Amino acid sequence: MPDTFERQLASLIAEALSDAHGDPEQMGVMIERLSYSLSLVIAMAARGNKEGIEEFLMGAESYLANTTLSLVPLAKAMSEPAIRPADK
Repeated sequence: MPDTFERQLASLIAEALSDAHGDPEQMGVMIERLSYSLSLVIAMAARGNKEGIEEFLMGAESYLANTTLSLVPLAKAMSEPAIRPADK
């Protein structure tokens, strides 16, 4: 299941990012919906236990911060306008 889930999620996000065309409002909606989904998974994984939720949240926050920072070069590269042969 995880392999299928990971591929499906990656495909869905790639398509949504492409459709957003860099629009911060559309990407904000994506962040909101992904955050809600992550919150649901965390609450379910912790079985509603407050201490468990806090532990999952701390781990998720750390992972999110480290991963986001590691993706900065990719985000910058993807944000640069493409150079077409006619532009040279």
